[in-house]
Amino acid sequence: MVTTDATDYVRMNAEFYRNLGIVAEDEAMFEMVYKYVHRLVKQLIDDPTRMSEEDYFAMLDKSKAQK
Repeated sequence: MVTTDATDYVRMNAEFYRNLGIVAEDEAMFEMVYKYVHRLVKQLIDDPTRMSEEDYFAMLDKSKAQK
């Protein structure tokens, strides 16, 4: 797995928004990108292996209590 540092994220974020502005000028392309991003977000949210922040910290607290 490739690691990405903070400067890479800043650069990618800026490039993403710049490209999104270009895509937004074409309604058909913008709609396709919108639907695709919507599907990606839905997959992330609906991921059954994903743990909520509350559950994560509860798991840590339980682990500390067992020591």
